[in-house]
Amino acid sequence: MKHELTPIAIIGMGCRFPGGAENPRKFWQMLCEGRDGIIEVPPERWDVRRFYDPDPNKPGKTYTKHGAYLRQPIDQMDALFFGISPREAETLDPQQRLLLEVTWEALEDAGLVPKQLAGSTTGVFIGGFIIDHIATSISPYNCDLLGTYSAVSFTHTILSARIAYVLDLNGPCMTLDTACSSSLVAFHQACQSIRAGESEIALVGGVNVMHRPEIPISMCKSQLLAADGRSKSFDARGDGYGRGEGAGVVVLKPLDAAKRDGDSIYAVVRGTGINQDGRTEGITLPNGEAQATLIRQVWERSGVAPGEIAYFEAHGTGTAVGDPVECNALGTVLGREHLPHNPSEDACFVGSLKANIGHLEAAAGIASVIKSSLCLTHRQIPPVANLETPNPSIPFEALGLRLPRKLEPMPIAKKPAYVGINSFGYGGTNAHVVLEEAPPTEKAPIEDAPDTPYLLPLSARSEKALSGLAQSYLDFLSAPEVPPLRDICYSAGVRREHHNHRLALIADSRDGMAAQLQSFVGGGGHLLTGQVFPEQEAQPVFVFTGMGPQWWAMGRELLQQEPVFRQVAEECDAIFQDLSGWSILAEMKVNEADSKMSETHIAQPANFIVQAGLSALWQSWGIEPAAIVGHSVGDVTASYVSGILGLEDAMLVSYHRSRLQKTVAGQGKMLAVGLAMKEARDMLGIDGERVSFAAINSPASITLSGDPNALEEMAGTLKDKGIFNRFLQVELAYHSHIMDLLKDEFREVLSTLRLKNPAVPFYSTVLGQRVEKPVCDGEYWCNNIREPVLFAKSIENLMDDGLRLFLEVGPHPVLSTAIEECLAHRGTKGKIIASLHRKKPERTALREALGSLYIANTPIDFGRLYETGNYVRLPTYPWQRETYWVESEESLRDRLGRSGQHPLLGQRLAIPKSLNLSWETTLNNNFLPYLTDHRIEGAVIFPGAAYVEIGLAIQKEIDEKGVFALEGIKLRRALVIGANDEPVLHADYDEETREYTVHSRSHDDKSNWTLHATGSISMLRVDGARKIDPDEIRKRCPVSMNADTLYDRLHKVGLQYGPHFQGIRRLWKGKDEVLARIEGHEALVLDDSDYRLHPTLLDAGFQSLITLLDDSTPYVPVSIRQLRFYAGPKASCWSHARFIKGSAGVIEVDITLCDDDGNVLVEVKDLFCQALAVKKGEQTGDWKQWTYDFAWEPAEKPVPMETNIPARWWLFSDGRTVGEWLGEQFPSHGAQSVIQVLPDTTFQKKNGSSGFSVSGQFDSAVRSFAPRGYVYQPRVA
Repeated sequence: MKHELTPIAIIGMGCRFPGGAENPRKFWQMLCEGRDGIIEVPPERWDVRRFYDPDPNKPGKTYTKHGAYLRQPIDQMDALFFGISPREAETLDPQQRLLLEVTWEALEDAGLVPKQLAGSTTGVFIGGFIIDHIATSISPYNCDLLGTYSAVSFTHTILSARIAYVLDLNGPCMTLDTACSSSLVAFHQACQSIRAGESEIALVGGVNVMHRPEIPISMCKSQLLAADGRSKSFDARGDGYGRGEGAGVVVLKPLDAAKRDGDSIYAVVRGTGINQDGRTEGITLPNGEAQATLIRQVWERSGVAPGEIAYFEAHGTGTAVGDPVECNALGTVLGREHLPHNPSEDACFVGSLKANIGHLEAAAGIASVIKSSLCLTHRQIPPVANLETPNPSIPFEALGLRLPRKLEPMPIAKKPAYVGINSFGYGGTNAHVVLEEAPPTEKAPIEDAPDTPYLLPLSARSEKALSGLAQSYLDFLSAPEVPPLRDICYSAGVRREHHNHRLALIADSRDGMAAQLQSFVGGGGHLLTGQVFPEQEAQPVFVFTGMGPQWWAMGRELLQQEPVFRQVAEECDAIFQDLSGWSILAEMKVNEADSKMSETHIAQPANFIVQAGLSALWQSWGIEPAAIVGHSVGDVTASYVSGILGLEDAMLVSYHRSRLQKTVAGQGKMLAVGLAMKEARDMLGIDGERVSFAAINSPASITLSGDPNALEEMAGTLKDKGIFNRFLQVELAYHSHIMDLLKDEFREVLSTLRLKNPAVPFYSTVLGQRVEKPVCDGEYWCNNIREPVLFAKSIENLMDDGLRLFLEVGPHPVLSTAIEECLAHRGTKGKIIASLHRKKPERTALREALGSLYIANTPIDFGRLYETGNYVRLPTYPWQRETYWVESEESLRDRLGRSGQHPLLGQRLAIPKSLNLSWETTLNNNFLPYLTDHRIEGAVIFPGAAYVEIGLAIQKEIDEKGVFALEGIKLRRALVIGANDEPVLHADYDEETREYTVHSRSHDDKSNWTLHATGSISMLRVDGARKIDPDEIRKRCPVSMNADTLYDRLHKVGLQYGPHFQGIRRLWKGKDEVLARIEGHEALVLDDSDYRLHPTLLDAGFQSLITLLDDSTPYVPVSIRQLRFYAGPKASCWSHARFIKGSAGVIEVDITLCDDDGNVLVEVKDLFCQALAVKKGEQTGDWKQWTYDFAWEPAEKPVPMETNIPARWWLFSDGRTVGEWLGEQFPSHGAQSVIQVLPDTTFQKKNGSSGFSVSGQFDSAVRSFAPRGYVYQPRVA
């Protein structure tokens, strides 16, 4: 039977996918455009230069450096939004961070208020399996950083548990790991949970974040990944899958419940299922038969025939094995009913989003659900991205399948349309889902009523976020297709959580609302905005006004446009007509010229109707009073709204009060005075006979009532004293002795009142206190018209009870000043809101008051405010992310590589305090791309010029200032770099001897080090650089040679220089000298590395030496006596080499590098080069010929020379043969004294003499004499 399983609606989605697909709308746009999100590995994830090599066999390397990465920084989050402390946040797995955001967005998209889900049986089902954050957290580099929050920061259990914890959900909660099918398996489990009644709602998702190199390296060793980082789904070019990252969450709800609640539905889940491949030819190899079996079973359970499937979202990783197996499995099930009579129309579409966003692994399944739901929503099928040539191993037509090459419409015949979804784990766990197009909506959109003000409530957790949210709504309202404003405001009010930073906007059109938003975003004022404390909800005190605010048109707009107000007004009028025989509503509708609204018998019942109608309207919108107080005649409405009087009795009081007071109209006056009650009594002698206190409104504001003449006299006195006073425009002297004449009859007509205990706290302005008993009998109302209104006392009582929010209920605000004065007198902050204002349209004023209540954190029933509103999807929360991350410096260097390190020195090692400084680096071609261009006899040799640069770099590390020299550079053994090796280079510097050494070892050999070079940083400070004239030198060098000729000659003798080392553009040869123009590789211009003398430039100077020789024997440098460094050439220079002398197989030369102006940059003194043995016309294959060890060769003793020498000598010697022989020669040449200084020899000072001591290392002993001017004198040419 069809649809035997309970249908489940997908009502909300949130996603964060590569390519800027930060939400379902942008994701759909990306899919329709056929774009992908493949980029190079971001530098903050792992160092491509260190871990990438195109050679798949290179140990520790990945052969791909691209993938589908998020644009969002993974080390950031809006921690405070989720109530996570900074210390905990910095340990949090980026996968948890993403899931929290995307889950919240999915709930917002669904129109579910998270706070309302607290304590519900909402289930959480998450797929996850990548362990990058675990690997980082527990690595040896970070063990010391493990702390209180570490255990719950990275385990997969917490991927789902964190969501349930933050949202306080009590349904099933689990994280599933079946590798690439994890989230679709989670989807299946969620549907099962809903159908079993365990979960009323389910949150289902998956996540994948990639920030370490180990997993891609291991995948590359298994040949799983595509070299270009792209999943080429169903393409002949398929060579593995491209990894992707991201997160997706969907919200599931039973279809009937979704319809009942007016939810917006993306798609309906008709069936789900999972199974296992079992034993295959390899654990990662798919089982097509198991896939076909699963698909068939799910469709049968769902009651969906294969012919009804319009589109299939395949696993489609783009692998040579996987795609054909999957398509054949589909064809096995689909084929019979989809074998096309017309292939272009009947075949089933098949596609895969992995071509767009890569393989999201644990999140791949949920991403497919989101894509498929969007396909059904839009009834369109996006193209397969980057498809060039369909895989010839897949017979699409024979299988009844076709590939969408452009945006295709969903087949018209497929109504409703169905979509199948596959997801397979590399361990063999398969999952399949069938989705159905959502049923048509039953609620038709209602267009906005003209000239109707709408309140749009917006809120966020910070001012910055609120501004960002306003900008999102502004963009939303500026889009081509915008829902009705009523639906937008309904959705924002009813379907969103309300945070503490709030904004309330009122407009009667979308354009008007956009203008309000623009004003707020631009910093405009006069907008309703503020901050509240969500846990402290504020209900207002209803303050009912007395006489004075009435005006001829009050209530008219509300009578026409607000049914609740009109109903109350009509009920009041019916009762009033029974009492009076005439209609008060009719009087309220009279035009201004004929209106009698200033007359008390009209004004009082009219005010009651307005106040009662407003109260009903406020309560219909969820605004319940925290307390009630009324001023004078407002006490009548207060007694009714508080529940003491019923409506009939309240109208009885209102009618007779106004009727009786009309009988004394014209008698007496009333005077408002800016004095306290005691001050007025003392100053004016008020006795209650001729003049009475009518009202004490505030500590400094009273109203007097009574005899006109007496009041005129008092007004004169007040004026003379400069005290505020003003006569009120009233018909009679309320609350004066004149009222005494009315009390007997008033008491009698109210004898039938039926009283109840107040249902709402009632603060009586007659008694000046809160009353909890039914005190409003006839005597009470007699006192109401005669005794003073104790308004100030009542406000004080309200403040004593902690109430600070006041809503003035009446046709116009008249009490706000008095309340403000009462608050100020107590030094208390409060808020006064007016319901209506005579200068504003009534509904607009009401919406503004409602907005002010929203800002004050008064609970509002937006559902009753917008009863006919439909839910529409709105912009999601604008996250205010900050960086939270904990990782040691060593770990960061290991993952992210070098930062501010010299390319040849590398990382300074932290070693125990000693006289040595050490550095270590790896010779990685990505960091040193020029190395492979330095080849001799086909082998890559570390250039000798690089050892010079290492010495220069060390000098900069210890002393950046001044011109200096390197001395005694000896190149002891060549460093040959194997094709699959990345040698480790280690440099040491002895601070005492100022010598540096350079060793290397194979990457895999941790113990055997080879010494390659030594040198020292001279103590000698070199004078400023001189200038030379390249033009003059060129005149002396008549023989010219171009670069092609030079490098062809070098190549023939075994020096096979690549582009980086072909820096000579032209050279000119003269007698024993050669001038060369050197222009470095174009990469040097862009290289921001901290080279001082780039090896390719100095090596070019070495290369020019071959032209000084008559034969073609290649020479390589073996030592440099001294190199003076003045400044480093950046990318070009001149080289002037001079032949000094030569002997068999050895030459000595000087080289000077200068800039175009002749400024000397570098001087190389006594460069010794040694010949390589090369057979004429052929290259030797043994590179060991030019890996040298230094050894002394026996020589004839020199013929003694006749010379005069000093009488006394210090002879520093190592005590060996040469030293002994030299010591023997001194006496025969006239030396009187020869003192030999041997290693570890100590000379003690004699008493009273000016002696000295020398001890310790031999070399340091020699240098210790130099500052004292004893013996040591370096040779400086």
